[in-house]
Amino acid sequence: MKAGIALFVGLTCTAGASLALDVSDERRFVCRQGDCRNGQGTVWDAFLSVTMQGNFAGGHTIPGATYVLSSPLAPNRKFKQVYGKDGFLASGDMPRTLGAMNGVVPAFNGAYTRITHTFMRQPVAVVRQGTYDTGVGIEYHGRFEYLPSKGGMTMGLASGYYIFFGEKIDIEDDEKESGLFVSDEVLGGAPVRFVKATPSYLAVMQRKYQRDLQLAQDDFRQQDAEKGWRTALAVLGKVAFTLASGGGNLGGGKDSLGGDIAMNLVSTMLNSGGEVNVKEIALQAVGAAVVGDKDLGSALGKAVSEGIDEANR
Repeated sequence: MKAGIALFVGLTCTAGASLALDVSDERRFVCRQGDCRNGQGTVWDAFLSVTMQGNFAGGHTIPGATYVLSSPLAPNRKFKQVYGKDGFLASGDMPRTLGAMNGVVPAFNGAYTRITHTFMRQPVAVVRQGTYDTGVGIEYHGRFEYLPSKGGMTMGLASGYYIFFGEKIDIEDDEKESGLFVSDEVLGGAPVRFVKATPSYLAVMQRKYQRDLQLAQDDFRQQDAEKGWRTALAVLGKVAFTLASGGGNLGGGKDSLGGDIAMNLVSTMLNSGGEVNVKEIALQAVGAAVVGDKDLGSALGKAVSEGIDEANR
């Protein structure tokens, strides 16, 4: 599970969605200069192709500290970020480096808020108020909303639509246009393309979002069920080991404690609807099998907790 979370965190950090960075993650970051764990250092972000310079503690960003980002795609630009006490991006720049071309790196700048990505089922920080600079003379100043989408799930990428209300400013021609704008579906870290909102586009986006929500519910139920059974099997493994170590009867007979616990656990889970509390079910199965044996019950209760911890590492 942790590997999946780490991947999600790494891939959403410039989707308009960002978690505090763990720069000690060698799958993504390389320390290029200084002390990148507990001190001042410079790290290379291989996913976003940017360097980040600043102070770090325990290999993480520090709340309230300012970090300076630079990209070889735009060597003359500097981007600044500040993270909050909760570990999420609070203010500053969010460069969109994935797929950027011709030396142009679009970026958000402003204040961020927190949401739960509907399809990735992870908390993220998204731009709320500020500016989106396309890098080609067009800027959007105002209020932003982020609508999660299902498209990036198969790749482990957060994706979604941006909705904007405010002023579209053409810097070169000194022209302004106010109104509601929406983007097409955007993967994490990629440039955003806004178009003026129309009733037909908004209706299509609404239908797609609602349809994806319905499809995702089946996926979520399958994922939750698989997680529950992984946990149950890990619990049974620990229970079997504890019984074997203590001389418990693990044979195939009807009086086998291991068999009783396993069948009680499996039967209860199969007949449970909705969310399943594996720990509660496992402890009930243990209790039913070892009535009156407090020592064995205590040992098996510990085994249940160890199995759950192991399944969720």
